[in-house]
Amino acid sequence: MREKQQQDVKYFIASPQKLFLTDALGAMLTVALTVGVLARWTQLFGMPAEALYKLAIAGSLFAMYSLGCCLFIRRGFSPFLRIIALANLSYCAVTVVLCVVYRTQITAWGLAYFIGECLVLAALAGVEMRVAAALNEAERNTLAH
Repeated sequence: MREKQQQDVKYFIASPQKLFLTDALGAMLTVALTVGVLARWTQLFGMPAEALYKLAIAGSLFAMYSLGCCLFIRRGFSPFLRIIALANLSYCAVTVVLCVVYRTQITAWGLAYFIGECLVLAALAGVEMRVAAALNEAERNTLAH
């Protein structure tokens, strides 16, 4: 597993735009699932539609941010990667809080979905932070020479 993570980091160091694009596509998928599936079948998943729509708004903002970074940032990627990594972790924290707040309503299906989503987001945020650190180090080495 560790070797796979190192390969991912190397791949995205070579092209940070692809990491932003991956993040944007993932955020769009989250929005589509949240609005198109979870909000339509609230009885199956248990999270109230109002809470889901707020999560979808956040996901939409993250998608626009990451897509904007993919299209318009050409160097100095590190701070932008850190921002989206922290945003993704914040999304996970909010999701956990919502699961606790609505714990009497959340079904096993809902809990499975939100745990899975948080695991994927945490892994993505980890890659984003490692890539940001590696790019920052490479930048420092370039400036030192």
